[in-house]
Amino acid sequence: MKIVLNIVFILAALASAYYLMESIRRPVDFRDTWAERKTAVQEKLEEIAELQKMYTSIKGDTLFAASFEELETSFLKDSFFILKIEGDPFDTTITPDTTELMYPARDSVLSFIAAAGKLDQAKLKELQGPALEIMENWQDTSQDVRQDPAVAAYLDFAEASIKDYFKKIRSVPFSDNKEFIVAAGEVAMEGRRAFGRRLPTFEVKTTVGDYMKEYSVKEYGMYDPSFDHAAEVKVGDLTKPSTTGNW
Repeated sequence: MKIVLNIVFILAALASAYYLMESIRRPVDFRDTWAERKTAVQEKLEEIAELQKMYTSIKGDTLFAASFEELETSFLKDSFFILKIEGDPFDTTITPDTTELMYPARDSVLSFIAAAGKLDQAKLKELQGPALEIMENWQDTSQDVRQDPAVAAYLDFAEASIKDYFKKIRSVPFSDNKEFIVAAGEVAMEGRRAFGRRLPTFEVKTTVGDYMKEYSVKEYGMYDPSFDHAAEVKVGDLTKPSTTGNW
């Protein structure tokens, strides 16, 4: 009988130790997981905000993209202009020569993707350099420059890379492939000199529940009062000009 009681006491002690360790480990694991996932979501939202800035610069600061499809299409097909000035623009004795140079948006977004570590920079450099040189010096008006093998290889690589990037950037991390919600709008400028002008706005958002679905508020809310599945995490703001996040 004494042996049986000792076994029972040992099992009870082990069970108590287990539940004590669980009571310590559970909230720590939850907070670590939430912090990791919040960081991943916020970094992706900041990246999308940079894409929106690039988009509006292409569109002349007049609007933001209302969808990932608009962003992707613009970076694949649109171009933007850069004003090249030759001479000193501050020298009042001369008139500097100015030239508008047109650059494909795809080249800029490819550099952006490569800088973010999501594209093989060596492969990009290998294909882009020769192709851009050929396109800049192309003089055969009887043939499309895209027929050149080096140019064709670069353009195929660029299109495939951009499309692949946009398949991934739209997905909320840890969310079973849910996508960020994108919206664009405009607001009236404030001030006496606004003259009815309006400014473009955008918003890209998700909810805590999208990337913390398996952690129910009922079970884990006790560890952090701010844990709420309905809480929005977003960058930008439809009601005011902003490109920052709400965290």
